[in-house]
Amino acid sequence: MKKPTFSSVTDVPCTCNCMACYVDNPNIPVVYDDQDKNYFIDHTGVDGTRVLVLLYHCFFCGGVIFTDVPSISSPRMGE
Repeated sequence: MKKPTFSSVTDVPCTCNCMACYVDNPNIPVVYDDQDKNYFIDHTGVDGTRVLVLLYHCFFCGGVIFTDVPSISSPRMGE
C-alpha cells in the first residue's frame, strides 16, 4: 500500500477496525461512504453548511484507512 499523502509517515494499513465502531456510534461524527470506501468527519457549521473531511488515518492505531479520492458523484460528496 502506498502512503495516502506526501505528509503521511506510514503506509501500514489499519487493522484495529475502530473506524467501523465510530460509524456505529451516533455521538461520533464519523461517516463511511460505501460507494467510495472512505471515512469522513461529518460536521455542520453554525451557518448550516455541511463539511465532510476525508480521513486518511485511523484515530486509534494510526493505520491507513484512505482508499481513493471520492468521486463527485458519490452520494455524500454530491449533497
